[in-house]
Formats: sequence, structure tokens, C-alpha cells
Amino acid sequence: MTTQLLEKLISIPSFSREEAAAADYLYSRLWGEGLNPHRKGNNIWCECGSGSSTVLLNAHIDTVKPCGGWTLNPFEPVLEGDKLFGLGSNDDGWRPSRHFRKSNSPTGLYFPLPRRKKFPAPADWNSCSRKSAPSTMQ
Repeated sequence: MTTQLLEKLISIPSFSREEAAAADYLYSRLWGEGLNPHRKGNNIWCECGSGSSTVLLNAHIDTVKPCGGWTLNPFEPVLEGDKLFGLGSNDDGWRPSRHFRKSNSPTGLYFPLPRRKKFPAPADWNSCSRKSAPSTMQ
């Protein structure tokens, strides 16, 4: 799931305050993986696991607009060797794909200890909006 999710997120333009398509895709994808995502605006999050403490793994889904120096299409993911090129691939775009990857669900992801895990994927992060999670995630 990791590479395919990242490639799909790269292919969806998701500039700050214009993340609806990426949020729609991520929300649907998480449902399809058997998780129970929540949504407020374009902010997506889900929780799993149990325990008295919570681990928060944060990753935003918005990007800044590409500058003029791109030699490749920034919305067409290209794998060259072990490097993936595309807008968001080396910023924070890879984190939702890692947090939500299926090993067969994020319940064991990174922390096999008894912990609750929250996985927010906020929008408007690059524009520092008050609508961005975690301010909307309760």
C-alpha cells in the first residue's frame, strides 16, 4: 500500500486550501483498508489500538505550488532507482502513506506496545490555517 498510496497522492494536486480531491481519496482509501476515518473539512484522521496513552503520528496532505524549476511533471510520480520524484514526495507526502500503510492495519505500525494511535492528515498546513488539524481534531 505504501508506494501506491504515495504515487496516488502525488498525482492529485493538493495545494494549500485546495486539498478536497486528496482528502476525498485518502478518506475513501482508509475506509477501504478497514479503518474508521473521521473528517472535518479536508482534515482526515483515524485512531486505532488501545491503551492509556496515545501516540500521534502527524502528516499533512497539502503542498505548495510547484516552482518553475521542475524538469519532470510534478504530478506524475517517477521512480528512478530507489528515488521517487513528484510534488510532495520529499516533503510530507510520504508520511500518510507510511502511517496508513497496511501491514495488515496500522494497529502494529511502529509501536507494537499497547498504545492508542492517532493518524491525522491535516489540510491547509502549508498556509498555517486555523482550519488545519490538529486544531480541528478532538
